[in-house]
Amino acid sequence: MTVEQQFETSLRIKTSSMTLTKHDIGDLGRIVSKGAEGSRSSRMRFLVAGGKESVKTENIEQLVNSKWPLDVDYVDLVAYSQDSFVRATLEAGVTGANRIDIAGSDSDWVTLRAKEVEDFLAEHRNWHWLLHNVTSIFLLSLSLAALIGFASSLTFELSFEKAFMVGGFTLIAIVACAQGLIRIYPFILVESGRSSAFSKARKFLNWFIPTLIAGVVLEVIFKLIF
Repeated sequence: MTVEQQFETSLRIKTSSMTLTKHDIGDLGRIVSKGAEGSRSSRMRFLVAGGKESVKTENIEQLVNSKWPLDVDYVDLVAYSQDSFVRATLEAGVTGANRIDIAGSDSDWVTLRAKEVEDFLAEHRNWHWLLHNVTSIFLLSLSLAALIGFASSLTFELSFEKAFMVGGFTLIAIVACAQGLIRIYPFILVESGRSSAFSKARKFLNWFIPTLIAGVVLEVIFKLIF
């Protein structure tokens, strides 16, 4: 029997894709810490890990002020007492493992904590889920490939066959890069505040991708009008 199963009321909240800073993890940790309030027989453990580095403390402020791994892969925040339990488990690249468990002897207390958690989750959602869903990434890749193929046909006056080939090669290139994009844009992105190869790549792609798409769209509009 797990700790949360000892209580009369328990909830499990699945998380959406999110971007979190150290400050945000601190806010979440303070919500989790309420699982250990009002009891002498309470325990808290806060863990941040990435690669071969990790930080583990029993105080959320100490965790926030510590030096974190360059790229955070795993966050585990847990606090419990004889009357309540809260745990947040966040993994960078795993869509199904991310969850927040809340349990307690008082159902009203559980409901209140759940509301705090849901408000927190709503504030930090990002678009990364698009890259972690097979259907959405295929549709996005197909749309971008079609757009580039169409733009190429207008710009270079290509035949339909050649424009189709350009779009096909673009689609293959995008799909081939998908795995790298998933690593650069994890389902749960926890920013450590330190510069790494992945954080630099995100900054570049955050500028490059919108610029590329805007340039292609403007080229299509210009050719169609003039």
